[in-house]
Amino acid sequence: MIAAWILLSSAFALDLKEAREIAVRRSLQVERAEAQAQAAQADHRALLSGNLPSVVGFAYVQTGAGLTPFGFERPVQGLTGFGFDASWRLVSPSGWTATAAARRTAQGQQATAQWAMVLARQAATNAYALALAAKEEADAWDRATADAQAAADAAESLVEAGLRPPADAARARADAEATRATALEARGRAQARCAELQGLLRSEVTGRCDLSPVRWDTPRDNPQEHPALTAAQEAARAQVLQAASTKLGLAPDLLATSRVAEYNAGEGFGLGWQAELRAEMPLTTSGAQLQAIRAAEARAETAAADLETQRLDLSIARVSAEAQYDAARAGVDARIASLDAAQAAYTLIDERYRAGLSGATEWLDARRVRDTAAAALAQSRAQLGVALASVEAARGVF
Repeated sequence: MIAAWILLSSAFALDLKEAREIAVRRSLQVERAEAQAQAAQADHRALLSGNLPSVVGFAYVQTGAGLTPFGFERPVQGLTGFGFDASWRLVSPSGWTATAAARRTAQGQQATAQWAMVLARQAATNAYALALAAKEEADAWDRATADAQAAADAAESLVEAGLRPPADAARARADAEATRATALEARGRAQARCAELQGLLRSEVTGRCDLSPVRWDTPRDNPQEHPALTAAQEAARAQVLQAASTKLGLAPDLLATSRVAEYNAGEGFGLGWQAELRAEMPLTTSGAQLQAIRAAEARAETAAADLETQRLDLSIARVSAEAQYDAARAGVDARIASLDAAQAAYTLIDERYRAGLSGATEWLDARRVRDTAAAALAQSRAQLGVALASVEAARGVF
């Protein structure tokens, strides 16, 4: 990975796998989602610790005269002590369900971070496919330019030999210049696509890429549940638990407290302890509490609807992406066949032209069809790469 990063910062030479890895590592959306997941984990641990036993140490010095705050005569003027206080909420239905809701929220945020990785991987695949296709198209037009130049030279030789009219040389030379202009335009588009890829990977934008060819094979599958669906499920469960926690705020809690300390009161010195068991239950309910319960129930219903919407959207996206992939795969096969046919046709017409059996128009048109077919094949491969990325994103591959 370090070697890949060195190449990325200098010559920007990398393959599709490295581009995906860098995109996921440097994605701001992924960073943000992971930070939110860590915050949710911290909230869950904070609530969990609130339901666990708590032990604190203490030390104090007390002095006074006259009566105590309770109205009794103070037995001694000075009192010191040090020891431990322990407390434990033995039964807390509201606290337990709130903790469970926080755990579901944390799991949902983790799934959201994975979904952000899926999107970052898809974006990198799309950008790489488009940049690679633009480079392949520019290379095809560069080859066409060299071929057109050679054809123009051949036409001039035929004209000098008296085998073709002088206009053929002029037309072949004009076609070569037009092909060169098309190649320059294609090279500019390739640099623009490269710049987009570099910007996505948050690298230095130079517009110069050295990308490895890709064979767009069968899309990968994800044996686990789609992270976007998992995030929606955890969110719905968290809202149900949160609504239950709001209702259970009206239920009793059972608390246990104890104290063990060493006391020094006047001439008395020794160990003392006490324990207490207390039940707490609200006896009245305010209108605000009832409204909070209704709001929590409404949020739970909204989350359930969002879950069903997410499930339906993912199903539609998967079927649509797979159909587009099949069409793109068929399109590539058709473009390959078209290029083969165009090449065979040009070879035949070129032989006839050199033998004086075909005109320059037919000869130039056949070569243009062949060159256009080569560029169209590169574009078709880009569509296949984008379609593959959509399928893998719909399946939740990251």
